[in-house]
Amino acid sequence: MRDQTANVLVERTLQDSERRWRSLVEASPIGIGLSDERNRLVIANGALCDLLGRPHADVIGRSTSDFAHPDDLIAHPGAGGALADAVRGDASIERRYVRPDGSERWAWLRTTSIPGPDGEPWTLAHVEDVTDRRAVERAVVASERNLAAVAEVIKRIQSGNDARQTIVEAAVALAHAAHGTLLEPAKGIPALVVTATTDPRVDGTVVPLTATSMVVQTFSTGQPIFLPDAGSDPLASPSLLARRCDNLP
Repeated sequence: MRDQTANVLVERTLQDSERRWRSLVEASPIGIGLSDERNRLVIANGALCDLLGRPHADVIGRSTSDFAHPDDLIAHPGAGGALADAVRGDASIERRYVRPDGSERWAWLRTTSIPGPDGEPWTLAHVEDVTDRRAVERAVVASERNLAAVAEVIKRIQSGNDARQTIVEAAVALAHAAHGTLLEPAKGIPALVVTATTDPRVDGTVVPLTATSMVVQTFSTGQPIFLPDAGSDPLASPSLLARRCDNLP
């Protein structure tokens, strides 16, 4: 007979340690995943599953790259290898993940190489959801652009100069558009006239208010209209289209 008390205590200590580790991993607000040498997830906490929008059973046994946006994999062809081959040290990358409903989440992915049960190169990943932070950053940038555009228009008005062209150019810059045109009611006739534009070919074009066009509808209702193909859409203003085509070099 042998006294196994010490062995039992060691085993209980290891079990308690593992339970505490798993509790910490599961309670973490940041996604945590552990992948084997084949880059297959063997551990994925609730935060990671929530970020991916998938149940635990759908995540285990797969790579996080399986859920990445295809454009990100194409734009960074070496990123997957750098993240999977963590034996060379730590790696990090910003990546989009696509949920089953088609929505996207931005995440900052950091990986560290750790030894597996038999010394294999396993990978520990921390996946932080940064979608909201990116939205705030974009809002700040947009706000700064808006302020700059408004300041330029106000400066133009205060100087006593016509601010129409400045307004059009500011709108084009804010919308990242290729072209912008301002139309106003014409004097003495039921029509709209181009008073400022980034395309000189349509400067001064008159659009009758009796016409059935996007320009007239937007003026009458105050509601925006989007035409994916203005060249073939009947709502595109014939006057503007004709003027642009007639003045092509």
